[in-house]
Amino acid sequence: MGMVEVSIAQRRAERARRIEAIQGNRNPFIWGESPSTPPTTPAVIASDNRAIVGNKRTKVYHRPDCPGATKVSQQNLVRFTNEAEAQKAGYRLARSCP
Repeated sequence: MGMVEVSIAQRRAERARRIEAIQGNRNPFIWGESPSTPPTTPAVIASDNRAIVGNKRTKVYHRPDCPGATKVSQQNLVRFTNEAEAQKAGYRLARSCP
């Protein structure tokens, strides 16, 4: 019975290695680990030209590098100087932002 358990564990580890090779990164959740530190993203990105745009209807904001930043309709568009300002106004970061 011990050999079967080792074999299953080896197969799972090999499967995880193949998934990581396809994705191009190590996913700690596949290995049953939790990440030691959260991903580092700047908490505040300053913008002189008020490039942080929000959607009044959805209460979602987009940084300039987000795919949806140019897709917010003019009637729902609101501009912010930085992310902190948007968050203070009750907006959350769009899920499509990197």
